[in-house]
Amino acid sequence: MKNLGIAITGLILISSPADAHSFIGEGGAYDIFVEGAGVVLSDIRLILPLIAVGLMVALWQIDGLISVWPAMIVGNFIGIPLAIISTTAAYQIFTALGLIVAIIAAVKPDRLKPEILFVTFVISVGAMMCALQGHKFLELPLMIYLGIIFGTNLTLAMSANGAGLFLRSITSSWAKIIIRALASWVAAMSLLILAANA
Repeated sequence: MKNLGIAITGLILISSPADAHSFIGEGGAYDIFVEGAGVVLSDIRLILPLIAVGLMVALWQIDGLISVWPAMIVGNFIGIPLAIISTTAAYQIFTALGLIVAIIAAVKPDRLKPEILFVTFVISVGAMMCALQGHKFLELPLMIYLGIIFGTNLTLAMSANGAGLFLRSITSSWAKIIIRALASWVAAMSLLILAANA
């Protein structure tokens, strides 16, 4: 496990930030959809803040994903037009926000519902702005947008439901400690990314 952590850290440190994603947008609807989803699922800078929110949601409420999903979807659609104002600093800001969310989830996860909804919304908007950075409003094929939305929601759902399933299956008090430890790991990885790209 220690070697895996070292390997992941090394990959993060040697990765070079991209200013914008270059979409090919060729092939059938399915290929274009997969390309959009792949933008999210292949970029750890997009994945970590979404995982942080998912862990926070599960710690707040085991089945909390259903409650926050509307905020996620609204954030997805608002983030599409806002991507036009996204700058090269967007990833740094997004990673910093994810770091803050992960720290809160690790240290003090007992939050009010409006706070959870707000955090979910902000991270959702940020994910879309980063994924679409450098692209004009609606200049890409529709399936690219749907793929990106799918990728962000899949990441959130997997982290929230995975942590929720773990907490539901193991009712011992140490189960929450493990999820909070995972959140602290996400915070540490986010900090490494910020330091590497400073």
